[in-house]
Amino acid sequence: MTSTQTETDECTWLCDYCATCAVGPDCSRLDVIVEPDEIEWRGGAVVTARYRCGCGHEWTCRWSSELLHPQRGI
Repeated sequence: MTSTQTETDECTWLCDYCATCAVGPDCSRLDVIVEPDEIEWRGGAVVTARYRCGCGHEWTCRWSSELLHPQRGI
């Protein structure tokens, strides 16, 4: 079974930063925080989150499924 969530408002706890923007002048990691565009969990130990920054950079991160706490709504 695959669960996919595309609304990011409920996923602020799974934010990552855009490594492309973070190396820019006068930028810090906090300036380039990005919420996931998509979260996929197939019931295993890994959650896959896909990100897309406003600069066009796209990347995927794998997180522990322990982050899918029932209080988080997923």
